[in-house]
Amino acid sequence: MRKAAPPPIEIAEAPFDTPLLDHWRGVFDHVFFAFNPLFRVPVPPGQSLKTTSDDDGTLWVSTDHEANAYDAFDFFTWEKQQSETLRWSDLHSHVAPDAPFKDFAIALWLISVLGFQDAYRTLQQRILDYTERNAWFLPDENQMPMVMESAIGAFLSALGLDQVTAYNEFRWDKAPLAVRALAKDRPFNRLQNPEWKGWIGALHAPDPGVLIYWSFDDITTCIAMTDKAHAMAKPEDFFEGLRATPAMCANFLRQL
Repeated sequence: MRKAAPPPIEIAEAPFDTPLLDHWRGVFDHVFFAFNPLFRVPVPPGQSLKTTSDDDGTLWVSTDHEANAYDAFDFFTWEKQQSETLRWSDLHSHVAPDAPFKDFAIALWLISVLGFQDAYRTLQQRILDYTERNAWFLPDENQMPMVMESAIGAFLSALGLDQVTAYNEFRWDKAPLAVRALAKDRPFNRLQNPEWKGWIGALHAPDPGVLIYWSFDDITTCIAMTDKAHAMAKPEDFFEGLRATPAMCANFLRQL
């Protein structure tokens, strides 16, 4: 991996232990955390993948499929264009309506990226039982989720943007990205760099001022905006999530 200078604050991830609005003071004025949805994928025609029949008898790609079993089929574009999504609040009502949302959210995060933890084991098992039975994949982390591309595109369009800059996780690879390429009927997007898998880790537009990024071991999307951008479009109109309070840090799940 190449070495590079730290990226400028307007495109870099925020530190975990500093209140976000303090960190970005003078750069961004608003922060919103969008919850990356769960998703399930209908079985592609002519593809031999493991399947799961949900409670209604519909066949979906099994959550324990092998990623290398896609052959030449463009599975990620199929995932983007054909998947159904599930909001965190709906999963909460299905598996643990008796549990505080904070505990549910932490359990979902832990089982998605770290595995079982004793303090949340019961909730985590409920989540796994339901999602595996109904073929729901847990939320994506560390990259722009394919199933969120169309909503992100609609949000950026509401900001009057035709193009943004896409970056990889470490911000040393970048390329222009047309907002229309995020539409649901277009192929999924990635950076075309042979040194990297191409997953998109951030989107940025200096005017009107918006940064959207995804972090390692995180199943949310951080959206930072200037007052100008926020007056044009509100993230909560496009995504499930919450607004950052003045004291909230990047590890906000612990602060709910």
